[in-house]
Amino acid sequence: MPGATKSDYSLVRDGNITSSNSLVKWANYYNIINQCNLLLDRSHIALENDPAYTVTQDSIYHAQARGGRDMMHFYLIRIWKDVPYITTSFYDDTRNRDVAASSQMDILNACIADLEAIQSQGILPFSYSSSSGDRHLNKGQVTMYMLKALLADMYRVKGSYETDRQASQDAYRK
Repeated sequence: MPGATKSDYSLVRDGNITSSNSLVKWANYYNIINQCNLLLDRSHIALENDPAYTVTQDSIYHAQARGGRDMMHFYLIRIWKDVPYITTSFYDDTRNRDVAASSQMDILNACIADLEAIQSQGILPFSYSSSSGDRHLNKGQVTMYMLKALLADMYRVKGSYETDRQASQDAYRK
């Protein structure tokens, strides 16, 4: 990898994985998480000031942001195991950015619970376009199909992480 030093490889080999290592860049994941959190924390401003922005649109955007945030946390725990679990936005220097790592299973369980809540609300559409000519509108969108596929993958991974046989089988069944 360009810019990597012998020291960077040694740190990874020894299990010392930090965001300052040129081989390990988790900043992109946390940038997306922060963008999702910014929307969740501040979309009420658009609702108050833009009459064209509806409560229904806001609800869909919130569900998409939560789904995207959960997906990024899922990727992080699969790559690095225990990582900081961030559910608030950082938009200025007044918030403490030093967040301790949470356990892989705690994050996975929180993400599963959040996705199940989104699913039960029934806010997300299965498609953003019903026309075959407009299928490109679905790309990059969190749909109910995407949410269900992500949940299935999370349960599969949870089943492999569980140490209790019954809990593992329950996760696989879900």
